Amino acid sequence: LTIFLDLIQRSHSLTAHYTDNGVLPRMDLFRLWNESAFWSVYHINGTPLFVAILFIIAGVFALMMMLGYRTRLATAVSFFLLISLHSRNPLVLQGGDVALRVVLFFMMFLPLGSRFSLDNILGNEKSKKESEYFSIYSFAYVIQFLLIWVFTGFLKTGDPWVHSFTAVSMALSLNSFTTNIGNWLRTMPEMLRYITMGTLLIERYVFVLFILPFKRDWGRLLGLILATALLIGFNASFRLGLFGMIMFSISLGLLPGMFWDKIVRPLHLFLSKKSKAGMTIFYDGDCGFCSRMAHTVRVLLLLHPDTVILMSSADAKANTLMHSAHSWVVRDYAGRSHTGFRAFVSLMQSAFLYRIIAPIFLFKPIIYIGDIAYQMVAHNRPMTCTVATLETKPSSSLKLFYKSGKITVGILLIFVISWNVLTTPKYSGKHKPVFLEKTLLALRLDQKWNMFAPFPSTEDGFYVIPGVLRDGTEVNVYTGNSAISYEKPAMPAWTYKDQRWQKYMMNLWLKDFSKYRLPYGQYLCRNWNRENAYDKNLMTFKIIYMLETTEVETLKEKPIEQVSIWEHKCFD
Repeated sequence: LTIFLDLIQRSHSLTAHYTDNGVLPRMDLFRLWNESAFWSVYHINGTPLFVAILFIIAGVFALMMMLGYRTRLATAVSFFLLISLHSRNPLVLQGGDVALRVVLFFMMFLPLGSRFSLDNILGNEKSKKESEYFSIYSFAYVIQFLLIWVFTGFLKTGDPWVHSFTAVSMALSLNSFTTNIGNWLRTMPEMLRYITMGTLLIERYVFVLFILPFKRDWGRLLGLILATALLIGFNASFRLGLFGMIMFSISLGLLPGMFWDKIVRPLHLFLSKKSKAGMTIFYDGDCGFCSRMAHTVRVLLLLHPDTVILMSSADAKANTLMHSAHSWVVRDYAGRSHTGFRAFVSLMQSAFLYRIIAPIFLFKPIIYIGDIAYQMVAHNRPMTCTVATLETKPSSSLKLFYKSGKITVGILLIFVISWNVLTTPKYSGKHKPVFLEKTLLALRLDQKWNMFAPFPSTEDGFYVIPGVLRDGTEVNVYTGNSAISYEKPAMPAWTYKDQRWQKYMMNLWLKDFSKYRLPYGQYLCRNWNRENAYDKNLMTFKIIYMLETTEVETLKEKPIEQVSIWEHKCFD
């Protein structure tokens, strides 16, 4: 779901961020970006149509992963397309993107489809159904997750973090990121000192709760609660896009068995008992898939525990109706029989949680679409039943592949740990081993968890881009308005279209990314002149960064300074 929502968010700026008509055409990326090891299928073609097709393909595989259909394949393709997307425009990435891709790599090897999945219903997932799973793959997943938190904490070495405890106050002074809640928190500097201490303690030492030799379930649950509370605070105070959702989603595999057994299961039983009793589901006894689907529907809809699931042969009337309608049969608490999609709606009407939305599914257009969907499944049922019952034994070559995979992942985990150690101040400026660097860059397992490290930036600001049109009119190219204002906006964070644009524009201000200002200037010219008449063509403009600097000692903001970072002529 996180990957799917990320694609939707990025699609709002699909042309601007990922095509040759945008802020970083492929030729400029190849010329300016110094990581030659980065590869991407987006490098094949730079047209909006090609990029849109790749987005759609990525969305399909994200949905497959979400539903648990061909889960391993869907996860692998999702990872492949995700790192391709990240390599296409690195300037719009944030720390959450890195966390998503490095954890997703190790998730490719986990049996994600063994429980709540279509693979489980169809019988595609052959892994054993123990309550816990342990292998080098799960070990690597846990370690990678903990590395994010540990190094995020230990890279925070600046005085505002470890001595004066003013780091959170400094971070909240960055108006280009801060929300209304963040601005409110700034009025309580003394409380923010304690929040700074708590943030550093959680980030540095929360890993201890995940490796306790005793009360492991309670330790993990407490660790996830603390980490989630911190993430909620981050996302409430700063405009970080999907950062919080990403960090939460990659932690779900760490939920202990106790969470499912002592919290989810009793809650499920409590809600199920509030559903109406007396429902009976009849399925075709010759179809194992049908049986699994019936039991799955009972669980997912939280039907009453007394809901009966029977083969149609157990009831003459149900059996006759099933063969005449070529459909499963649901007999409700009033003794009425339903078939096809309406049978599913009748189950929703009996379910406590779904009862309120069930009437929506009775609208004729939805009934029509539902019946078509059901008929598609029903007509392909013989093939589905056959596929679901096939048993295959892994060949010797496949066993060798699995064994070599474990060794490879183990080596990569050592590489990842080494890479993180080399990002610490002790090794700052030293070259990483060539083989280590090339391997991790090729797999996009490169990572550095330096969010607000060694301390938050003291520079902040917003943009004004005054331009002159062919007819002499002056305009603000950044906003599209004729009025040019240098006044500070009430909420600078919301002057950006979304968090991707926010990250891109903040990167343009940095000296390390100054060479990307030319492609951005060319994009502004193309975009403006494509949408305006000849006499309103954009001729020249300046990119002015309204710099606001915060003093480290007093946390006072200095007067805003106008800094011209780029001048551009559209027709030179």
